[in-house]
Amino acid sequence: MKMSFSRMSTFQDCPKKYYWKYVRNLVPRETPKAMRVGKEFHAGVAGEADETLWNKIGILAKKFFRPLPGEVPELKAEFKIADDLNLVCIADSVSDQYVTEYKTTSRPDANTYNALQLSLQHRLYAMVFSKPAVLLRVVTKSSIRQRKDENEQMFEQRYLQEYIDSPEDHFLEVEIPITKPGAIKELLTMNDLIKMCSSKDVWPMAAPYACYGFGACPYMDLCRDEETFAPMFEERIEHE
Repeated sequence: MKMSFSRMSTFQDCPKKYYWKYVRNLVPRETPKAMRVGKEFHAGVAGEADETLWNKIGILAKKFFRPLPGEVPELKAEFKIADDLNLVCIADSVSDQYVTEYKTTSRPDANTYNALQLSLQHRLYAMVFSKPAVLLRVVTKSSIRQRKDENEQMFEQRYLQEYIDSPEDHFLEVEIPITKPGAIKELLTMNDLIKMCSSKDVWPMAAPYACYGFGACPYMDLCRDEETFAPMFEERIEHE
């Protein structure tokens, strides 16, 4: 079974959501805007040539932050943590002092940073680098909106210009200490739970807002009425 932090955190949020996404392989026919933004931004940070707005902002962020001394981009580490489980870990970059992650957010507040910290802990502990901190490179979204007197191209240029004029307001570096020593044990326990559910084909029935309402789950309609809302989903295409 191929396991990832995304899979594990999905199961942690809601086993039924895991069932829809990774057992039934269903995804919404329309890609959520947040996912498109994230992919475009990371493509920009990687320096890939693309004309989307967030690619351009990602390239600006990469230039603004500049490489750290001894930084290795897209570092990948693989090691065995159980008889039947190898762990492959990938970071945006690693230096002598930091594991670096690039993120976008529209809410750069304490709650957001706390959520990002929790989302990184398992992977970073598992990387066994003994790094003192995560250097979280956050790009905050501008609050400006498109005006009635401008077309899409004019709006994007004005949006981009705001990042050029005041990058320090949008490109933030945040040090996050990692304080969860039981992360690997939790990962193994979660892996066993997922295996058990898979082998017995037992997935808890989830009601809407099973994730406590912290985020809008794209599978809420399926949980409510699979027959009616199934046409809104399609089979997910796996990418290596």
